[in-house]
Amino acid sequence: MLAASRGDAAADQGHEARRRARDGWYGPGFQAFDERTRPAVWNCEDLAHTARQYERAARNFASALDHINELMQSAMDTGSQAGLEVRGPIIMRPKHPGHPPAVPDGELTPAQADAAYAAYRGEMDSYMPALASYNAGVEAFNTCLEIVRDARNREKQAHRSPGGT
Repeated sequence: MLAASRGDAAADQGHEARRRARDGWYGPGFQAFDERTRPAVWNCEDLAHTARQYERAARNFASALDHINELMQSAMDTGSQAGLEVRGPIIMRPKHPGHPPAVPDGELTPAQADAAYAAYRGEMDSYMPALASYNAGVEAFNTCLEIVRDARNREKQAHRSPGGT
């Protein structure tokens, strides 16, 4: 903003100098002065306008980056709240609980089948909560992934068009 205000001040001073000259000076001398000073004043006005455009572009770019940082923080918070491991800006995939317990098969006596089924049920009772936790983690991870993709796309756009145009 400093460059814009200085450009405006220079243009104002140029306008004032030309106005004072016009008030007390007539003829070819004034016309020559006016022709020489007018472009300088216009250049000052143009410089002030350009400086304001650059300032606006820088502010828009900074605002876009702030929003991107907020999105990334949201993704990290979502992952952390879901129990996912978060290392800085990196959200780790949930750890798979492995394969489910094997179903007993083969020829078994009724007593062996009862024991094998009881063992299988016990293993499944342990496996199912781990699988449910994994599935919830995958859902949270996918949500985080969408947030991060959106943030990265916005970041690319911000860099392609820093002024937001």
